[in-house]
Amino acid sequence: MKTLLFALFVAASAAGQPILGPEVKSAPIPAAGDVALLPLGTGYVIAWPEADRINVGHLDGTLQATDTPFSILLPAPFAPPTFITLATNGSSILVVWKEQPPLGHADSTYAATLTRDAKAILAPPQFLNATPNLPAAGARLGRYVVVSGDETLVLTERLETDSLSVTLASVSEAFNAQGHVATVTAAIDKNCRGCAFCFPTCTTTETFTFTTPSVTKSVAFVFFGFNVPQVENPIVATDGDHFVALVIKSGETDVFELRDDQPAATWILDPLPLPGIIAAAGNGSDVLVVWWSAPSIKGIVLHADRSTSQPFVIAQHAVYNSPKVFVSSSNEFVVTYRYEDAIAGRVIHVQGERQRAVR
Repeated sequence: MKTLLFALFVAASAAGQPILGPEVKSAPIPAAGDVALLPLGTGYVIAWPEADRINVGHLDGTLQATDTPFSILLPAPFAPPTFITLATNGSSILVVWKEQPPLGHADSTYAATLTRDAKAILAPPQFLNATPNLPAAGARLGRYVVVSGDETLVLTERLETDSLSVTLASVSEAFNAQGHVATVTAAIDKNCRGCAFCFPTCTTTETFTFTTPSVTKSVAFVFFGFNVPQVENPIVATDGDHFVALVIKSGETDVFELRDDQPAATWILDPLPLPGIIAAAGNGSDVLVVWWSAPSIKGIVLHADRSTSQPFVIAQHAVYNSPKVFVSSSNEFVVTYRYEDAIAGRVIHVQGERQRAVR
């Protein structure tokens, strides 16, 4: 058996394909919701909602649970979290989540902080703001930074507000390990031209702007008429110390680096099947892109030399909107996803760092 596994590993490596670790699946969880993962030490901190609480526990490097989860009781148990994210400043852990209250009430963003071992609460759950947008969180200079809707909050470990700024609400955000944030904003411009004796000609332009601390790039979609077809919102994802953008088009999916320190790589992938659920993360050399294509969650690895792996299946029959990608080391990623009654994940191993192509 060891000889067979070694032969499979060598064959996959030679073909440039990633190595998939075994699927690790949780015990049954009623109404399983979102899951968040945070690399910490040689393992991970994991968080997921269950009934009237958010559970926070530890996993080892193979995604096996190593302790009994600690629970954060929700301030509004009738409003189950639909999204969770984690961050750390090195001495504590920030948990940020989105609650979907009963009909007629606005979606709300909450946060709490835990001790570094995730065994005690530093600051209990606190309301941050009301917005339909998903939040993003990171840490910079010992403070936590949360982007939620049109607000950017800088918080202490005790969730005291150091500063609050109002910006244009973004459709996607991502933090890198240095605590810098990238955002995607959307704007729609409608324009009509005509004359007194002719029918006016109208166009609508939807522009998505990607903004990082060093790069601003826009992508525009132009439509004739005022009825704008549904356009999948682009996403931005961390890629080492910079970022990558993913733009979903009807005929292709464009992925490009957002950086100004060297030539930015671009990859053109096959179009994604609707509903276009996609997630990505990069380690500065390789980018793992995952998506749902009924009935599977699939992935592809994008290399710095502009080459790619072949698409591969990560999970069968998983919930369509559930995949998330996390960077665990220079040559490993973790993909988490959900089944109807459980959460699951795999470690994805890629080849060692490749040299960037010279143009």
